[in-house]
Amino acid sequence: MPTKAELQLLRGQHGTEASKVLAEASALIAKAGRTKEETARAKELRAQGAAMLDDADLITEQLVDLERSDKLESEQRRIAPSPRPNPGTEDPAARDEVRDAKLLTNSVEVYLRFGEQGVATMCTPDERSAFARGRRDTPARTIVIGGERRDITEAGTGSYIVPQEFYPELVSGKKFIGSLVGSVRKKVTAGNGAPMKIGLENDTANTITVMAENTDVTETDPMLSGFVGSTDTLATLILISKQELADSAFPLASIFRDRLTKRYARGLENFIANGNSSNIASILAGPFGGSEGNTFGTDTYTITSTNAGPGYLDFNNAEGLLDPVYEENAAWYMHKSTRVYVASLLDTLNRPLFQPNPQSGMLDQILGYPIKLSAYMPIGTTPSAQGVLFGDAEEGYLLRTDGEMVVQRLDERFATKLMVGFLAYTRAGGYATNPGTNPLVGLQTHS
Repeated sequence: MPTKAELQLLRGQHGTEASKVLAEASALIAKAGRTKEETARAKELRAQGAAMLDDADLITEQLVDLERSDKLESEQRRIAPSPRPNPGTEDPAARDEVRDAKLLTNSVEVYLRFGEQGVATMCTPDERSAFARGRRDTPARTIVIGGERRDITEAGTGSYIVPQEFYPELVSGKKFIGSLVGSVRKKVTAGNGAPMKIGLENDTANTITVMAENTDVTETDPMLSGFVGSTDTLATLILISKQELADSAFPLASIFRDRLTKRYARGLENFIANGNSSNIASILAGPFGGSEGNTFGTDTYTITSTNAGPGYLDFNNAEGLLDPVYEENAAWYMHKSTRVYVASLLDTLNRPLFQPNPQSGMLDQILGYPIKLSAYMPIGTTPSAQGVLFGDAEEGYLLRTDGEMVVQRLDERFATKLMVGFLAYTRAGGYATNPGTNPLVGLQTHS
C-alpha cells in the first residue's frame, strides 16, 4: 500500500497533468477556424483531463482514510491499560470501612431483634464496638441465631412474616409523598432546639437619583425585618411483638429504617403544605394570606372564574402576579387530582387546552413552567380550595431540621404486652420567607 507521502505526490502529479491537458483543450476550443481533427482532439483532451481529476479525487479519499487510520492508532497508543490488581495491595482504609459496615449491620440486626442484652451476649467484641460507635446507613441483612422458634400460629396476624413456604418479598403499600420538601430552602442546625433569628431585607423600592450640584444625597436605607423561628418535636412509633421479632425472616433493620424515613418525609410534606398550628407554617399561608386580585406587585393570589377548577385564563392571571426575577426557578405546585382536571380541559374542537409532553405523554408544564405534585396540597376542583401555588419555593419558604433523626428501642414501656417499641423523633421548623417581593403567588378556586 502506498505511503501517505507517495499518495500526496501522486495526487499533485495528477492535478498538474490534468491542468495542462484541460488548458490545451481550452486553447483548441477557443481557436478560431479550428479543423474537425482539432475539435476531436479537444474533446479527447477534456475527457482525459476529467479522468485525471477523478483519479486525484480517489487519491484524496485514500489520504483521508489513511489520516483517520493514523489518528485512531495514535489514540490507541495513548490509552494506558488499567493496572492489574495485585493481591494484598488493596486500600486498607477501604477494606476497614467495608468490614466495619458489615459489623454494624450484624449488630443492628441483633439489637432490633433482642435489644441491648442481645448485643451484649450474641455479638462479637468487634460487632459490639461497631454498634457503640453508632455508625448508620448501612444495609442490613437477616441473621439466623439458633434454630427456628415458632410462637405464632398460622392464623395469627404475624404469621405473614413467619418463615415456612412463603413469598420472600414483603409487599408494601406505597403512597406518593410530593415535591415540596425537595423544593424549599433547607437549613440544618446543631440539634439543640435553640430559637433561630431569620432576617429579611427588601431594597427593591430604592434606586439612584440625579444629584444637583452642591446638594446632599438623600439617604435611603434598605427595609429590614425578620422573626425568630422555633422548632417542634416530631415523632413516630412502631410496635412489634417479641414473637415477630424472633420469628421474622425479613431484614428488620432495613425495613424499619425505610419506613421511618418515609414517615418522616410524608410528615414534613404535610406540615409544609398545611402547617401544624405551631412552629411549622403552611407554605400556602403566605400568598393566600395577602391581597386578592390581578394587580402585579400588589396582589398575591387570584381567584378562578368558576368553582369547577382553574382554567387557562386563571393560570395566566396567576402567572402575571409573579415578579420576573423569580421565574427562572418557578413551578406550579398542585395535587394530582388538580392536574388531572387541567389535563381534561378541551378547546372548542375537543383538543387538549394544555398540550402534554410529546415524549412522556404527560402534562408536565403549564405556560412553560414545570408542574410539581404534592399529595398534601388541597384539590383545586373543590370550591374555595387554595389548590395551586406558583413561584420559587426555595425563595419563599425555609425548612429547618434540628439534628438527625434518633431511633430508640423501648423494651420496658410495652413489656406487659410482650411488645417492643421503636420510637423515632427529631425536631423541625418551617417559616415563610417573604421580604415583600412575593416569591410565591396562589390560585384559589371560586366559592
